[in-house]
Amino acid sequence: MLFTYKGEEYSSKDVWYLDTRASNHMSGNTELFTKLNENVQGEVTFEDPSNVPIKGKGKIMIFTKNGDRKYISDVFYIPSLKSNLLGFGQFLEKRYNIHLKNNSLIIRNQKGELIAKVDMTRNFIFKLNIQRKEIRCMKSITKDSSWLWHLRFCHLGLTGLKLLSKANMVNGLPQINHPYQLCDSCMKGKKHKQSFKVGKS
Repeated sequence: MLFTYKGEEYSSKDVWYLDTRASNHMSGNTELFTKLNENVQGEVTFEDPSNVPIKGKGKIMIFTKNGDRKYISDVFYIPSLKSNLLGFGQFLEKRYNIHLKNNSLIIRNQKGELIAKVDMTRNFIFKLNIQRKEIRCMKSITKDSSWLWHLRFCHLGLTGLKLLSKANMVNGLPQINHPYQLCDSCMKGKKHKQSFKVGKS
């Protein structure tokens, strides 16, 4: 591994260590993944030599300093890993230019654009802080199945839903009953503005 000593330093979610000997990007934090294929299995061998199981592979969304959304792709999910690692193997595979100069590590893409500049720490570690935003899913629950299907079909009228149900045109569509509530979105959409006479200026 790149770092021979890391002490008791705590590894936060946003800290990634650039590993000169790792062939792949790796993380042990499942919360970071925006997409994860858990069918990918295997093992990673470290220099100890110890083997740790791979429990998936996916991508992680990050944000650049100017607010652009980017992804770290092909990241192995290894639950037993306590740190996030960026493998040089994948950088080289994408033909990135990696340069070490004045105790700093500089990564540029094929176009020569600067991807990252990381200063070396006292423990000879290259630690990169990556900006990441929490992804939140706003969950809405409705218990009335008729109302739920009204929303699923983009506010289709109940008469239309009853027709679909009666003719068995939609798989899983139950018998539609009139819900005892009004749809605010439908009411607003059906409003119209009354005509008015044009005044003289």
